[in-house]
Amino acid sequence: MLDVDHSLPEILLYGKWMAVLLLLAWAARRGGGPLCTALAVTFLIILVDDGFRIHERGGEVLSEALRLEGVLGLRPRDVGELIVWAGLGTAVLLNLTVGFAMATPGERLAARPMLLTFAALLVAGIGVDMAHVLVAGTVANHPLEKPVNVLMVLLEDGAELLLGTVAVWLAMRQGFAASVPAQGHC
Repeated sequence: MLDVDHSLPEILLYGKWMAVLLLLAWAARRGGGPLCTALAVTFLIILVDDGFRIHERGGEVLSEALRLEGVLGLRPRDVGELIVWAGLGTAVLLNLTVGFAMATPGERLAARPMLLTFAALLVAGIGVDMAHVLVAGTVANHPLEKPVNVLMVLLEDGAELLLGTVAVWLAMRQGFAASVPAQGHC
């Protein structure tokens, strides 16, 4: 079930993920190759996960079903989310590996900026999110709790929005480059 209670940054990100997905699909259709298609599928997975809150809901279900315990300051639910992310990450990794293996050297080189942007998105989306949980636990019931939590949300959402914008620009650039045979694309 699509959750309708989303914040403005989340809604903006959904639009960006949709734009990246459509632009990469357009680039793949215009001759961008298998790596372009794999990247489009990757952003489809991101969009579906964010829109349906798969890792949040799955993490909650797993933590209860498996009676997970917190680890290193992470709550049981966070451990469950990481397990769900590992499953989603495996699907993404297999998808990108196949796309990478089928791509030409020029396509691989041209896709490097998008792959690096995706890696940075993982750090922002997963790494900063888990760091936020750890920091929140450290400053709980402290006078700095609220400002620190606001700072962590700004860090995570700001980084995702910025990197989402970069991904849109790269996907647009790759879509237009796909029609020019001499240039590398996706």
